[in-house]
Amino acid sequence: MVLTARRPYLIFNIEHLRQKGLNVIVAWTPGHANIVGNDEADILAKTAAEEAKELPPENNVITLQDVKQAAYKSTGNKWQRRWEISERGRDLYEKIPTTKHSIMYDFPTKRHFSIFAQLRTGYTELNYYKNRVGQTNAIESCNCGAPETPQHFLLECPYYENEREDMLHQISKEVGVRNLNLATMLTRLDGENTEETKAKLQTVAHYIDRTGRFNTAVPQSQS
Repeated sequence: MVLTARRPYLIFNIEHLRQKGLNVIVAWTPGHANIVGNDEADILAKTAAEEAKELPPENNVITLQDVKQAAYKSTGNKWQRRWEISERGRDLYEKIPTTKHSIMYDFPTKRHFSIFAQLRTGYTELNYYKNRVGQTNAIESCNCGAPETPQHFLLECPYYENEREDMLHQISKEVGVRNLNLATMLTRLDGENTEETKAKLQTVAHYIDRTGRFNTAVPQSQS
């Protein structure tokens, strides 16, 4: 069974027809292009539209809301698939593998939100990234000698050991997160409520402020 429609938004209950054993193909064709059968299809479509106006409400099985939900779901699936197979943004994908993830914008401040975004993506003011993109005189190492990555800054650098211990203790105590890594610290976890996420991000923001590392573009003197 072939249905030819002039308008790409024309909706058919394809799954219902397939369940009845019909093979349905929906094809779009341009108007006024001398395509065989197009005029006939146009007449049939207009006739069907006029007939639909006369149908009682109980026969209108597809609503505008149904169409919107189907379009939203289809778009979401395509977006998720592209995010999964993309070769870009893999640092961020490791932390946020689903496009349905909810991010708290400008919390607790715009400045902190910007730093969170840097740490999630890896595109930061930290030395490892500046060296990677070839910034003049940029070395990749932290003052402690290790490559200064987001992982190193948040979880490894010995210069911030006291600040880190306080941060991890606070997150574990208030939010109950035991498996602490960049993803669990910087993103909203499944089952985590809004207040828990806020408390966690607020704690990470406090750690960032105490280290002073993002106060300027120049690494702070660490002692």
